[in-house]
Amino acid sequence: VDAVDDVANEAETTGDILTLIEPNIPEELIPDLREMGKLTIECVDKLKSGVNNLFDNINLVFDEMKEVEQLEGQVDKYVWKTLNMVFKELKIEKFSERLMLRELILHINYITNKMEDASDKLDVIALKLIV
Repeated sequence: VDAVDDVANEAETTGDILTLIEPNIPEELIPDLREMGKLTIECVDKLKSGVNNLFDNINLVFDEMKEVEQLEGQVDKYVWKTLNMVFKELKIEKFSERLMLRELILHINYITNKMEDASDKLDVIALKLIV
């Protein structure tokens, strides 16, 4: 339960960054950030399904948690790509704007990292229930 709560807390922090800081997001970053968002939502769906299946169909839990891990890995690739764009490719004059974008990108990544942590714990719980 704590691991899932960590996911929600990180999502709230990311939302705070968007609403309070309102970073200026270059057009070139938007497609990759959207894809990161889509992958994160898929990850949420798989984690939620895994939690539900813990009680309904425990055998599905392991496959769903493996998918969470794969989705998190895909987000990691976008993190590297977008950070590279922010610091090496895009012409962003203010370093502070680069740092704000970095924070946004990393916090999106933290959400999926927290989901991967939760999926690891769910795997252990499922294994204990089977044994």
